[in-house]
Amino acid sequence: MQCSWFPRTAVLAVVLPGFLAGCAALLPTSTVTTSGGNASTAANGDEPFARVYTCPGGFRFSARTDGDEARVDLGTRRLTLAREPAETGTRYADDETLLQVQGNQATIAVDASIRSGCRGRDAADPWQAAALRGVDLRALGQEPGWSVEVVEGEWLRIVQAGEADMLVARDPVRERTGSGATVYTGRAAGQRLRLRLTESGCTDSMSGESYPLTATLTLDERQLRGCARTL
Repeated sequence: MQCSWFPRTAVLAVVLPGFLAGCAALLPTSTVTTSGGNASTAANGDEPFARVYTCPGGFRFSARTDGDEARVDLGTRRLTLAREPAETGTRYADDETLLQVQGNQATIAVDASIRSGCRGRDAADPWQAAALRGVDLRALGQEPGWSVEVVEGEWLRIVQAGEADMLVARDPVRERTGSGATVYTGRAAGQRLRLRLTESGCTDSMSGESYPLTATLTLDERQLRGCARTL
């Protein structure tokens, strides 16, 4: 179910709870147990979790909680929501976004829409979370730490250690070079972004894990090297 809404920062805390109740029915108070990799969580929601949710219509997001806050990943944006009192389940919110979790299901109000009936699956690590969110390719490197996620035909995003903001290039161009390498290019925040992938084995210098692709990330004139694999 998806309903439109138009938040106003000053009145959101008053309007949003009632709107959620009227537009998207909140979930039952009993414990929800599912199979097939889905989460099994007590209704009080006190246990930390890392989970990817798929909503009716295909909208996906991930949420990682530590009890006091939830870090929500929408793909092209990341949000940090503070925990708030809730009559049932667990509730996290800021001035414009609300996440209500009950068992392995969730309702999220974000970007002028409310999506209910979102079903969650536990994600053991960032690679699995990316795959569940629909990411096609992921790369990473060390010293300094960085990661890249690509959704074909939609966006390429770069997360750098020590940087609060992501770099997101919309509609990155994908090319195949004469040498057989795959190259993605785009622009974000005034920078030229280039991700080059070659089909040669690569070992992550921190974890020792092996990957089938070698990655070279170029930010303007700065080059970073790492490993990658398709998802």
